[in-house]
Amino acid sequence: VKDQMREQARAAVLQVPGVTDVEIEMTAVATNKPPWLAARGFGKEASTLVMERVRALVARELDADRVASGHYARLERDVNGVLWMKKGTDAAKDQSYFLCRLTREQLEHALFPVGGLTKRQVREKAAVLGLPVAERPESQEICFVPDDDYAAFLAERAGKTGVPGPIVDKHGHTLGEHKGITSYTIGQRKGLGLTAGRPLYVTAIDAASNTVTIGGREETFCPSLIASHINWLLPEKPTFPLEAEVKVRSRATVVHGKIEAADGGVHVTFAEHQMAVTPGQTVAFYRGEMVIGGGIIEKQGR
Repeated sequence: VKDQMREQARAAVLQVPGVTDVEIEMTAVATNKPPWLAARGFGKEASTLVMERVRALVARELDADRVASGHYARLERDVNGVLWMKKGTDAAKDQSYFLCRLTREQLEHALFPVGGLTKRQVREKAAVLGLPVAERPESQEICFVPDDDYAAFLAERAGKTGVPGPIVDKHGHTLGEHKGITSYTIGQRKGLGLTAGRPLYVTAIDAASNTVTIGGREETFCPSLIASHINWLLPEKPTFPLEAEVKVRSRATVVHGKIEAADGGVHVTFAEHQMAVTPGQTVAFYRGEMVIGGGIIEKQGR
């Protein structure tokens, strides 16, 4: 109700004739996940999958020619008329990582009106227009999950509750019990419920055996990854090997990488070992400011 009232207030200020509430039913994502997501539980990076479905659904439900969103990313055409998605002007708020799996066709119907602005500029414009969101606090939460608690979201919307299981070390020795794999992510250090003489991190999650593996920080790094469901945004089919900048998490720093074809997907070798490369999450490929593609991480390389 609060969200609907807020949108109606925005529409009134901007003199938009009406507001249509299109509810995106996330239970389908949580319960009927494609194999690459179902095998790994459900986490924050599912938002990249959501973006694909949201845009398709909104366009279909509203018969829309364009779908605009407040993501910090830019769309620009080069001198040859080729459309490219670029990083947002505000480097601290850039969200192109989350959009890398949108197809070229979808991007032709997309609008990112704040992508060329900084967060401060957006707030200033909102204040001038009298929009109630001008002073709204920052949020790092998943947009469709209340209180950033996706384990509770699964329990409420999909009837999936966390099933306890073993926490083990790399040798398989049981060190404790976890409260359900949906509450953990690779690289996580806090909330493990264990006492040790050194910091411990989640290094692997096995949905099949319902096991969480932990170890030292050095065990969270890997030299490469295998990715599938690749979406290329290049105007022509890529040739391999391909050199590009690679991002494995939304807040990770891009690193140079070599991309090679591998079993219907790609094998990416990093110039520097990367931390917390997580199966089921997104990997995005860049060439400078331009997003040239992305995919879903299948597994770490060793």
